[in-house]
Amino acid sequence: MTKSTAILNAVQSHVIGYANAKGISLADEFASVQEFKQFIMALTFKTATDIGLTVKEAFDLVAGDNAYDNLVSSVWESAQK
Repeated sequence: MTKSTAILNAVQSHVIGYANAKGISLADEFASVQEFKQFIMALTFKTATDIGLTVKEAFDLVAGDNAYDNLVSSVWESAQK
């Protein structure tokens, strides 16, 4: 398991625990499991930047090591065509 997967799983567990404790039905709040997973990724990214991580650090935290550099390279290469 990668570091980013472990972090996302931990955030997901906390959100599910909170929702259960408050009687919130996540199935009613999200149209699909994929939508919930996207929410978890966005929440984790937002929280990371709020506590002071750079966008690059937060993106790598959520998407995996070097994900930001890979995205930048891909966009740059696509723009050169």
